Amino acid sequence: MKTLLALGLLPLLATAATGEAKTDLLPWLPPSSVAERCGGPIGFWEIICGTKKYCEAYDTHLRWIHFPSYDNKSHCLEAHEQPSTSSSAAVKPPETKALLPWYERTAECRCGLICRDEEQCGSAEYCSLFDSKFFYLTSGEHASTAECFAAREPRPETKAPAAKKKLPYTLEPSERIRKTCGLQIYEEDRCGTKRYCLAFDLDRAYVLGTYLDAKECFAAHEPAPEDGDDAVPLLKWSNGLTQSRAHDDCKHVVPHDDPQRSPQQRGLIVCGTKFFCEQYDTPWAPDRRWRRASDCYAAFEKDPADSGQMRPFTLPFLLLPFLAAAHSHHRGQTNLPWVKPSRVADRCGGPLGFREIICGTERYCDSYDTHRKWTELSYRSKEACLAAHQPPPSNLTLLPPGEPAVKAPPPLLPWREADKIKRGYCLKEEDCGTALYCASFDTKWIYFTQQEYPSSVECLAAREPRPAPAVEEKRPYLLESEHPYWSKLRCGMTDYTPFFCGTRRYCLSFDLDRAYAIGPYSNAEECFAAFDPPPEQGDDAVPLRGWVEPQAEPCSVRNETRPAAYLHCGTKWLCERYDTSLKEDLRYRDSTECFAAFEPRPLNGGYRL
Repeated sequence: MKTLLALGLLPLLATAATGEAKTDLLPWLPPSSVAERCGGPIGFWEIICGTKKYCEAYDTHLRWIHFPSYDNKSHCLEAHEQPSTSSSAAVKPPETKALLPWYERTAECRCGLICRDEEQCGSAEYCSLFDSKFFYLTSGEHASTAECFAAREPRPETKAPAAKKKLPYTLEPSERIRKTCGLQIYEEDRCGTKRYCLAFDLDRAYVLGTYLDAKECFAAHEPAPEDGDDAVPLLKWSNGLTQSRAHDDCKHVVPHDDPQRSPQQRGLIVCGTKFFCEQYDTPWAPDRRWRRASDCYAAFEKDPADSGQMRPFTLPFLLLPFLAAAHSHHRGQTNLPWVKPSRVADRCGGPLGFREIICGTERYCDSYDTHRKWTELSYRSKEACLAAHQPPPSNLTLLPPGEPAVKAPPPLLPWREADKIKRGYCLKEEDCGTALYCASFDTKWIYFTQQEYPSSVECLAAREPRPAPAVEEKRPYLLESEHPYWSKLRCGMTDYTPFFCGTRRYCLSFDLDRAYAIGPYSNAEECFAAFDPPPEQGDDAVPLRGWVEPQAEPCSVRNETRPAAYLHCGTKWLCERYDTSLKEDLRYRDSTECFAAFEPRPLNGGYRL
């Protein structure tokens, strides 16, 4: 009887077990708004990467998963709902959660440098960890600092940084202390204010602090001293410990072969910068801070023993996947259509380089034999480029049966407004909005797009008109910074922004140097209309780049990035290279045009870093 009863209960037990297993499955998470950080210095986290990429990392990058919970990708996927199961729930409107309270730092806080107790050390410090490599110290409930702030009540205005007394501006400390700045973290007492604040823009994952960016950090401090601050925002070169190198301690080994010693300490503190950076070109890189050795070298000051050749400029590694996707849209394809020269074919070979959508196929393919350095490097030669395309159409080309002589234009694409995050260059239209995305086609940042239009005009024409916006608040008018680092050096060096240049020079760049101006404006007039009027005393900022003096003559450019070489060698060196094959871009046609873009050399010399 007991046996029969037990057998009769088996279906019910199986059903209960099945139902329990289903309820135990974890939800499937989509990629976050900061999914580009996945696999970077912060590592692989499900709330950042989304479930799919997070689970894949168990088979490909297990070493960079903090607190791994699964044996492999399959084990991870089996613990989650399937995407189709979660998608039905995703259609439902999101639950409205009550905002969490905002906490200020209390006298009981004993966190030291890093805060993990929000109630004692404050929401600002706790939320800042979500943008840093110390993400693992949080509860992992948010993907970024912005999401952490959005989940909390606004900070009381009386407690905001702007309402507090300005912090003192500190210069770099002694040589011994400043050598450690940025190696593990950036702190103001070991870096000085300049290098510390710039780290919020240049190396965010490794800086401790509650500021959103460099601008907010500088605004919280008193101005720099009158004689300036010549600190360079690069890590200090290290030759390591001589004794360790003499004992052959500096050799590339798999970390698991010696679990008692950290490979990162062996590489940098013991063996120096060269050995440390070389590890990024091996299968056992010490961390995810840089993608390859060249990116690592670019973050350090040059080796004092080196002189000669300039190191090639490398973009931040987080942008490389986007560039690869944009540049490979024709690579390896055949039978591509023949493209006629565009309406803006005069831009071909200018600051934007050689783009087929601008130049047309004939001139674009020619450039592979004449100016290959300035192409997308999709082909080995002109011949290979032409072979990948259909022949140019003739006027006598017959249309296929039933093909209309004039095709109807495609339907207009929707207009997208920007999200609330201010972005410099535009990677995706749905993130930064149609205005900024289309503006990218007039700038050197065209390589971030899919290059489907030759200019902003064609991009805007392919979209619905912009809906009449509500009256937008004017942007505050900014005067040119009194600090020469921003006004003389950074303004126009790689781009123009209101913070670097002030409103006048920024807006005029849309007429004078459009390829390097960041923003959604068509011209200077449209830009000025978006800002408040200038102050009553006016604004006499001159729309010319500041003159930069060399740090030493003759200057050395070996193993230097392009911006770093300019800092060391100055304006005269830069412009004279435009008359040679050594020029690094097509911004100016020759030295005369380059010199015309700069202010004349002041009698007392120009800016020197």
